[in-house]
Amino acid sequence: MSPSSNGTEPEIVPIARGLPASPGIVIGAIALTAEDAIQRAESGEEVILVRRQTLASDVPAMMAAKGVISLLGGLTCHAAIVARDLRKPCLVGCSNLRLLEDRMEAGSVGKEVQLGPNDRIQLDANSGEISWLRSD
Repeated sequence: MSPSSNGTEPEIVPIARGLPASPGIVIGAIALTAEDAIQRAESGEEVILVRRQTLASDVPAMMAAKGVISLLGGLTCHAAIVARDLRKPCLVGCSNLRLLEDRMEAGSVGKEVQLGPNDRIQLDANSGEISWLRSD
């Protein structure tokens, strides 16, 4: 894990859980659209694609991203099948995440965390946990 801008290790804050659909652990910035994931990955940034559910049009973004999170679905959904084929870590059925136009909300009522494209997360598709890498 890379140090934050002030030289300290970021705090790992668990924010959500999902169903492990394709194993692995990756860290990257949040990408909320396929276009954003592709553009940022092409510029060398490590991103994790976060979608309500993936579609066939998302496959190029899934290829570019380090990992995939789908709010909906199970082990046989599109995101799970494509991620396994691509050997990309993937979590599906992440019901306590919400996608808004320009950010992602995680957590329960009264304990929400709002994360945007500049925030980095860890996707642990072995345990099913999504964590925010909070740096102060």
